[in-house]
This record gives sequence, C-alpha cells and structure tokens, in this order.
Amino acid sequence: MSIVLRPRWAVVLGIGGCAALFGAAALYFHGNRAFGLLAYIAGFSAYYAVLTRLTKVTIIDEGLMLKAGYTGGLFCQWSEIVAVERRHLGPFRLDQLVLREPVRAHLRSNRWAPPEVTWRPTRSKRMFIGLYDKNWRTGPIGAAMTAHGVSLVAITPTPKPAVN
Repeated sequence: MSIVLRPRWAVVLGIGGCAALFGAAALYFHGNRAFGLLAYIAGFSAYYAVLTRLTKVTIIDEGLMLKAGYTGGLFCQWSEIVAVERRHLGPFRLDQLVLREPVRAHLRSNRWAPPEVTWRPTRSKRMFIGLYDKNWRTGPIGAAMTAHGVSLVAITPTPKPAVN
C-alpha cells in the first residue's frame, strides 16, 4: 500500500496569501512603488505556495514518509507515533502527530561514488497531519493508524513548565 497526499489547496493558498500580506507590508513601509510592490507580492506568494505544495505525505506499510520539496524526507514507523494533539491557532484547529523518534534522510554524494542515503534521528517531533487531509481520521491515514493500533483520540497538549 502506498498512498500519496499533498497539502490541501486551502492551506497552500492561505500560506501564499499570508506571504503576500507580509511582503506587501514590508514594501509599503520601505517604498511606495506600486508596480514593484505588485510584482514582489506575486513572486513572494507564488514562491511560498509552490514550496508548500511540494511537500507530500506517503502512507506505506511501515509508517509515514514526509517529503518536503527536493530535500530528504522524514520517516516515522507506526509504533513511533505517541499521541495526537489538537492545537488551536486563532480560529483554526490543527491536529498534529507527536512522534517518539523520527529519522531524516541525509544524502551524501561525490563525483566518483554513487549517492549514499543515511537515516539519522531528527529533533522535529511533530507532524501536522491536518494539513494534508481535513478528515484524516476517516481517510487512509486514520485507517492505517487504526490497523496498526495507534489511538486517534486527540488530547490537549500539556503546557510547558516555566523556566526561571
């Protein structure tokens, strides 16, 4: 089984729109050139929308593979998914998977030898799964997680302790 999911268009256009607003604000305060402002906004928002659209999640029998752009991916086995957390970002609710020990692919190559892929642990322990499928619990991600014994119930994240 290999199912590939890309980010939803609402997410891609939302990120592109936010990038356009930040670019417009920066250029408005920097200089007041209308044509340059529009060209910069269009380029800036298209760049971030394309970067977002290049990410994909692949559901395979062993786990989840997250590929971001043209770089190496993040892999997590089904047994390494600890919990599902629900975050609130303004009016939006985002579900994220909390991972125990995900690994990231690193590509090492030179001119004379074939490329060598090594898998190393990564610091990123969260994967925003709601970006790829709005109803992920009833879709292929939820079915695969249920088949491998992972709970789909979202928990509220515990607050981090204050550092004095």
